[in-house]
Amino acid sequence: MAQKDELDVPIAWLWAEQAGESLIAHADSPLSPATFEFRAARDVLALTMLLAGIASRAPDLCASQLELIRDLLFADGPWLDWCDSRLGVVGPAGPDLRLARQARHQRLS
Repeated sequence: MAQKDELDVPIAWLWAEQAGESLIAHADSPLSPATFEFRAARDVLALTMLLAGIASRAPDLCASQLELIRDLLFADGPWLDWCDSRLGVVGPAGPDLRLARQARHQRLS
C-alpha cells in the first residue's frame, strides 16, 4: 500500500501489458490494437506472464518460458484453472492484483 504522498502504481501489470503487446507484435499478428481481440490477447498474455513471474523478463524470454506460455494457452490447456489458482494463492499484490483480477473477470469470463 502506498504511503500518504505516494502513488499506488501497478508497475508489474503495466510491464506485463507491454510485454504482451510485444509478443503479439513479434507474432506478426494482423490484430489492430483498437480491437477487442487484441486487448483480450494482450490481457491473457499479461496475466499469464505476471502470474508465472516472468513479466519483467519478457523482452528476453527463453525458450522454456515461451513454451510454458504456449502450453498454458493451448486450446485444451489448463490456463483458466491455473490462472484462478494463482490469483488465489501467489498472485501479485496491491494495484497489480486489482488489475489482474479485473482482466480475469472482465475479459476472460
